Amino acid sequence: MPRVPRIAALFLTLVAVAHAARVIGGLSVVIDGMVVPMWASGLAVVITGGLAVALLRDDLGRGHGVG
Repeated sequence: MPRVPRIAALFLTLVAVAHAARVIGGLSVVIDGMVVPMWASGLAVVITGGLAVALLRDDLGRGHGVG
């Protein structure tokens, strides 16, 4: 199962990109009648992006490499 960290990193990267697009595009999100603040998406970009980088660095550091 050496591909699991890469798949998780890809998923986290997609989440980070979606939140970044929300911040850049100024899209509003309403959940149960309450607007989700932009800073929440900014925080999500940092957290999910950081986790994706950490997963990839750990995976590549174990010698799995590409391929």
